[in-house]
Formats: sequence, C-alpha cells, structure tokens
Amino acid sequence: TGLRAQTANYPGVTVDLRKALIRLGGKRVELIDLPGLYSLDPLSVEEHVARDILTGKVDDEPDLAAVLLVLDATQLQRNLFLASEILELHRPTVVALNLIDAARSSGAAIDCDTLAAELKCPVIAVSAKTGEGIEALKAELAKTVADPLEVVDPFPCCTTGCSGCHFAARFDWAEKISNATTRS
Repeated sequence: TGLRAQTANYPGVTVDLRKALIRLGGKRVELIDLPGLYSLDPLSVEEHVARDILTGKVDDEPDLAAVLLVLDATQLQRNLFLASEILELHRPTVVALNLIDAARSSGAAIDCDTLAAELKCPVIAVSAKTGEGIEALKAELAKTVADPLEVVDPFPCCTTGCSGCHFAARFDWAEKISNATTRS
C-alpha cells in the first residue's frame, strides 16, 4: 500500500491492526495488516488478534474477501506450518513469497509454480525491498477479490488420518513441500 509503519520484534508492539485502502483492478479494497504470527494456536496477544480476524471471530470486522499470506522465502519450511493452518480455513488465499531476492542471494531457487500446485493457491515471488513482483501480486489479488475461486477440491488437512501429534504431521508436511519446491 505504500503505508509506512514502525515495527519491532517484541510482544505488544504490533497488536494494532493497520488498515489501508488500495486500488485493485479499479476497485477500492481495504487491506488489513494483521500482527505477525507463526501459528493459529495463539500464544500471544498478537496471535490472538490475527487468529480471531482470520477465523471470523471478531463481530465488528467484515468477513474477509481473501487472505494475503506473506511467507519468508528464506525460511520457507518454517513458514509452511502456518500456511497449512491458513489454507485449512478454506478462504481464497494468495501467497506472497517475500524476500525472494535474499533467497536467491543465498543460492536457493524456489519453484513457485510447483509450490502453487502443492498449496492449491497462487504463489507470487516478491521482494518488498526492491519492489520485484509487487505489480504481479496486486494483479493476482485483484483477480482473487473480484472472482474468488469456488473451493471444489479443498486444501486437505495435512493432519488428516494422523494418529500421532498434529504438530509433527504439519512439520513433516512442511518439510516435504519445501524439499519438493526448493533447490539449494
């Protein structure tokens, strides 16, 4: 959005929601920037706020038209744990694979088409620092908001059929997807 906000990496700093109006495909859309989180199983106030918005548990907030999930390309496997939880909400989702420039600099190559096929949602490689991919991301968001895909073959729960720890199943799934889509 071009909105500048001061952030820090300690509890209580990013609890507030940040909202901005943006134009997507000629339509004004309100973008809600939620506090960062690693899981929908909240351990902090920030994670409670984000989880409640994403799951529709906040009465005075409208239902979300789509979710823009920002994942760190340099920490893909770790971030896929959260992606599995978000995708299980069965909301139209677009993944912004941020820090793609840093991932490339470290020698990693991520196949965004394969990742999109695995996640069953669009994946756009971006760099917030350089602006790479931002226009493509806006175009994909505009398409998703204007015409959300009907979930015919919903994202399968990565813990379905798991008799063990659901956390372990999510980590195993994240490792499998990361290994299938990333070359070092």
